[in-house]
Amino acid sequence: MSRSSLEVDIDRLAARLEAGGLPPRFPPAADRAAWGQALSGPWGEARRAEIRARAEAAAAEPWPELPARLYRLYAETGDRERFESACFARRNRLAAFVLAECADADGVYVDAAVDALWSILEEATWVVPAHVFHGSGSPTPFALPPSEVTFVDLFSAETAVTVAMAVRLLEDRLHAVSPAILPRARRKVLRRVVDPCLENESWWWWDGRNNWTPWICGNALIAAAALDPDPRRVARLARKLAAACGRFVDRYGEDGGCDEGVMYWGVAGGAHLVFLEELDRLTGSTPDLFGDPKLTRMLEFPARIHLGGGRYPLFADAKPHRPRSRAKVLRAGHRVGSARLLDLGWLDARGYDPAAEPDPELGSGFVGRDLDEALMTLFWTDPAWILGARPDAGRDDDDWLADIQWLVARGPGLGLAAKGGHNDESHNHNDVGNFVISCRHQWAVVDAGIGAYTAATFGDRRYEQPLIRSGGHNVPLVNGCEQAPGREHAARDVRYERAGEVSRLTLDLAPAYPEAAGLERLERVIELDRAVGAVTVRDRVRTRAAGIVCELPLLCAVPPASVPGGFRLDVGEGGVEVRTELEGTLETVPLDDAILTSVWGDRLHRIRLRASAPSRELAYTVRFEAG
Repeated sequence: MSRSSLEVDIDRLAARLEAGGLPPRFPPAADRAAWGQALSGPWGEARRAEIRARAEAAAAEPWPELPARLYRLYAETGDRERFESACFARRNRLAAFVLAECADADGVYVDAAVDALWSILEEATWVVPAHVFHGSGSPTPFALPPSEVTFVDLFSAETAVTVAMAVRLLEDRLHAVSPAILPRARRKVLRRVVDPCLENESWWWWDGRNNWTPWICGNALIAAAALDPDPRRVARLARKLAAACGRFVDRYGEDGGCDEGVMYWGVAGGAHLVFLEELDRLTGSTPDLFGDPKLTRMLEFPARIHLGGGRYPLFADAKPHRPRSRAKVLRAGHRVGSARLLDLGWLDARGYDPAAEPDPELGSGFVGRDLDEALMTLFWTDPAWILGARPDAGRDDDDWLADIQWLVARGPGLGLAAKGGHNDESHNHNDVGNFVISCRHQWAVVDAGIGAYTAATFGDRRYEQPLIRSGGHNVPLVNGCEQAPGREHAARDVRYERAGEVSRLTLDLAPAYPEAAGLERLERVIELDRAVGAVTVRDRVRTRAAGIVCELPLLCAVPPASVPGGFRLDVGEGGVEVRTELEGTLETVPLDDAILTSVWGDRLHRIRLRASAPSRELAYTVRFEAG
C-alpha cells in the first residue's frame, strides 16, 4: 500500500467528527442490548463465566506496586521484567474489572475499576524504564524517569488506549462515583500521548522502520478519538499518523514479510490492521483502506509461515509459543477475504487439532492489552467463523517470501523453514542460512527463539547473547569465526525453486562472515523432498587459503541418540534419522529463562558436527529422514 492511499482530508474528517453520530469503537456498558447480544449464543455463558473468573482472580490478588526500586532495576542491573510484569498486570487487572461491569452491570467491580484507574493515572510516567531514554538524546538509561517524560513509547500509547476505553465503557458509572475521573483521565492521555504526537516530528519511530510505528499510531489515534474534544486536532493527528503508517507499509517488501518474526506480527501487521480499523470508523470507509494486495500479503504473514500444528519458525526475536492474536487473525481474514487466515484462526481455536472442539476463550492481550483483545474478540469476530466445519487446513506446499528470503516448505512428514536475508534486520539475529525442521507437526531441529528481554538484548552486548549470535543457530562456524552483524553481512546469489516434489533454497553465506573467516564462497543448498520424506543440507566451502575447519551446530528439541551413520531424534511418529559422514559430539544446552523453559523444558540439545580439510575446498552433507 502506498502512502497516497492513506491520505486523510483534515477538513472532511473534522466536519464528520463535528457532526457526531459516529458509532462508538466498542459499545459502552450502558448499551445493554449490545452486551447482551455479545454474550449470547453458543459461547455466551462460557465467555461471561471467563470474564467473572478474571475479575474474581484480580480482586483476590494484592494490587501490583511500582516502587522506585523496581523502576531503577533496568538502569542498575538490566532487568526489565520485574517492573514490566507489575506494570502490565495493573492494566490487565483494570481490564478485568471493566469487562465484568460491562458483562453484568451489577456494580460489583465499579469501585475496583475506579481504584485501578486512579492508580494508573497517578503513575509518574507510562513509559517503561527500557524506553524512557529513547526520546531524550541520552545514550544511557535513567535510573528514574525525568520529572516530565514527553516521549511516546509503545507502552505509554498502550496505556492511553486502556485508560480511554475504560472511561468510555464505564463513563456513566464513573461519573456517578465522581465527575472528576473523566477530566483527569483526559488530561493525562492528552498530555502524555496525544499532545506529544501532535507536536513532535523527530522521534525515530515516525520513519516507519518497525512495529513501533503502527503500534503507537493505532493506539494514539484511538485514544485521541475517544478523549480529545477538538475534532480538528483529531483530524490533524489522523493525517500525521496515517502518513507514518504509510511509511511503515512502504518499507515492507512486496512479499508482505515481517522480518521481525512471527511474535511481532500482532503488533506490526496486526497493529496496522487496528490502525486501519479506527481510521475506517472515523472516515466512514473513505477511501477504501483494505483493498490493496500488498496489505493482504502483510496480514497473511502468520498463515504463510505456519508449518502446521501451531509450529512457526522462530527467526528473529520470536518467543517459543504460537501467536495469540486470534482476534486479529480472524478479523484480518474477514476484512481482506483470506481463507488462509480464517483457516488459521479456525485451527488456533482448536489448539491446532482439527478434531477438537473450539475454545471460546476471549484471549489474552500482548503486554497488558487484555481489554482490547477481549473487546476485539467479542465485537470484531463472529463465532460462526470458527464454529462451522472447514476444509482440512493441512498443506503440502511452499511459501517463498522473496524480499525477506524466507522459505516455508511443508510435506506430509517433514516441514522445513529456512532463511537468507542479512544481519541487520529488525530484531536481528546473526542467522543467515538458518533452518528448522518439524516432523509431523513436532519440533526436531529448532531455533530456540528469544527469552526475557534485558538491557543486554538491545545494547552493545546483543551479539554476545547465546541465542542471538550465530553460534546459537544452525549455521556453520568457519575457521573459528561466527557470522558478523551488519547489513553488509548478507546472503548472496539467493535462489528458490520448486521442481516436482522437491523444494530447494540455494544461497551463498560467505558475505555473512567476517574477513577473518577467509571465505570466498560458502554455498548452502537446503531442500525438502516430499517423495522420500527427507530434508537435505549441503554445504560447499571455498577459502582464500588452504586449510578449512567447519563446525555445524544443530539445535534439537529432543535428546539425539548416536546410531550407525549418524543420529536419531525420537520426535513424532517414527522419529527423524540424521544421516551424515561427519563425526559429531552431543551436548546439552541448559535453559534458565522462564519463557524458554515453559516450552522447551530446562534444556535443549545440540549435535555439533565437525569437518576439516587441508585444501581450499570442503563439502559435506547432512540428511534428515522421517522414520
